[in-house]
Amino acid sequence: MNAFISTGENVDIKNNSCNTIISSEIEPLKSSYYAPINIETSNIVEKQITEKEKSRDIPKPKHPVSSQIYAINKYIGNIKLNVNKLVDATNEDDRIDKGNAGMLILECLGKLWEYRGVQPESWGMIINFLQCALYNVIFEDITIEQSNTIKTIFEKYLHVATDSDDINGVLESLENIGFDPWQVLSGFRE
Repeated sequence: MNAFISTGENVDIKNNSCNTIISSEIEPLKSSYYAPINIETSNIVEKQITEKEKSRDIPKPKHPVSSQIYAINKYIGNIKLNVNKLVDATNEDDRIDKGNAGMLILECLGKLWEYRGVQPESWGMIINFLQCALYNVIFEDITIEQSNTIKTIFEKYLHVATDSDDINGVLESLENIGFDPWQVLSGFRE
């Protein structure tokens, strides 16, 4: 069984193979519903788009929609849960649980980073600094003081209504426990 796709390739579904179609094979397909896109024609159509249409950007929503709010709250909740697990594991000196909790915190921060466009810029900067500071951390080696400070940072600063004072507070707190929020930009320093 053969199928024709718009990239100008002939796909043999039965044998799972793909071959470029030569021009003699295209002629019979011109009347077919699945005729190929003519690259020259698509370039002409693209040139006809006015500069005004090209420069028009689709604006980002100023406020997050309900599904985005739900996702943000879910990831913040997961971070707080895993920060508590990190503190508990640190108090019990359980290296495996510390490592697992730390990696889940980083994963949730990465998910939150995807929503930075619908939150205030300062919120996105805090998420970014937290990711950068925790990126090269060996969570299994975190001290009780560091885990408690991480918990305080997330409780105090991981909310939507953030400003430059919050950013400065996060930076200062991270640097006080020996984490470098600039390490991704400046390279890992030991």
